[in-house]
Amino acid sequence: MKVILATAKQQIMEREWLPPLSLGYIAASLESKGIEVAIVDSEVNRYDSKKASEEILSYKPDAVGITATTNNRLEVIQLCNAIREKSNVLIFVGGPHFTPTARDALEKVKSIDVVVRREGEITTLEMLEAYNRKRGFYDIPGISFRGEDGKIIENAERPFIQDLDTIPMPAYHLFSLNKYNARLEGEYQSPNTIGVVSSRGCPYDCNFCANNTLWRRSLRTRNPEKFVDEIELLYDKYGYRSFDIWDDTMTIKKPHVKGICEEILKRKLDIKWYARSRVDSVNKEILGLMKEAGCVSMGFGVESGSPRILKSIQKGITIPVVKSIIKASADLGFYTKAFFILSLPGEEQEDVSASLSLIKELNSYGKNVMAGAGIAKIYPGTEMERIARSKEILPTGFSWNTECEFPINRLFNDIVSVPLFVQPQLPLESLYVEIDRMQKRTLSDWFWLIIKSLIKMRNLGELKIRITKFNLIILSKLRKILN
Repeated sequence: MKVILATAKQQIMEREWLPPLSLGYIAASLESKGIEVAIVDSEVNRYDSKKASEEILSYKPDAVGITATTNNRLEVIQLCNAIREKSNVLIFVGGPHFTPTARDALEKVKSIDVVVRREGEITTLEMLEAYNRKRGFYDIPGISFRGEDGKIIENAERPFIQDLDTIPMPAYHLFSLNKYNARLEGEYQSPNTIGVVSSRGCPYDCNFCANNTLWRRSLRTRNPEKFVDEIELLYDKYGYRSFDIWDDTMTIKKPHVKGICEEILKRKLDIKWYARSRVDSVNKEILGLMKEAGCVSMGFGVESGSPRILKSIQKGITIPVVKSIIKASADLGFYTKAFFILSLPGEEQEDVSASLSLIKELNSYGKNVMAGAGIAKIYPGTEMERIARSKEILPTGFSWNTECEFPINRLFNDIVSVPLFVQPQLPLESLYVEIDRMQKRTLSDWFWLIIKSLIKMRNLGELKIRITKFNLIILSKLRKILN
């Protein structure tokens, strides 16, 4: 049996790339059972749906699996349709987008045969074995599909894999690793970086977060020794010296991160790495050990400078702890990122002002601190989506799996297919001006940014957005001068 695992190109044209580890894990699991696998990464190759479908079908596969995030779901659907136009091959999809939208996807996209929900290693293997033996899918947990009568069947959930060390490490040999060009956060002169995973899931309940929907507040960690075995393999065999640890929050279990650091130090691995964390899951001792073991960059999701909003989104952190940990991280020499979100549900102007004030303070802690904000996005399956539908922020009858466009997103150079959380008391145009003021860009800076974006403009519909953006900048600067 021959299986192709694939990605679809995203709208973002200029970015750095890391190998899609989810496909690497599934590929390794399939190979361990003797299934022939190839990976077609349309993102790194910049294949459109036509080119990607041609490349995929050139392998003459028995089945094709495509992973999707909400950001590139429409491109994935286009790719499924392009494959179906030329072949009756089994098409299955998975990833964080299709898990919460499985029924809607099967209803709206006739080219999709099966949706693999949540973790795919065991589910995909069982599904393909059943398909190869011409058995039905009715007894396979973790999938949604169409029955023989066309009725959509959603099988029971599959329990999460509790022992992550039973999963083979990603099939790195199936990637064209020389094509991936990502650099480590804050270390832009570093050698090429690769992603690795030491845990899956997050136990917290932030109501805006898609990971909450995907992992259902579960957390499982790998054995530190086996995790560092993978790092050492990538170090020795492939020459990697920089590692992006993809865990949602690496530092939740202190014995886990401590074990990883001690293992790196014991093996005397000369590496650099980036970790995502929460301010309430680290202290100076843990940060110091991480620094000693080669961690050079830390990312913290702060979300808001307003205690009221932090409580309403169920973040579970306090402003004094935010300040203390960001300061400690900066003082230890980490490149420190602090992420904020504006226009969270129920947010008022005073909450925005509190966030911008905290961002300004955090950035004053040193040149190695980068605190910034984006606009809240709505993702399927989240509490934020439920609120958006109840308040009719999402259009009536909105489907996540049909073509859609939100032109206002271009104001923020954002993907137009993912809706922003728009609220009447916080017009996005005013938030744009606030963000611009925070970034302290000059008129000259913005002039050249607008010129560059105009050059890349795809259609006349974007021109209005670009002009509006430039007008807002000019008005903001003039108002500041006059005041």
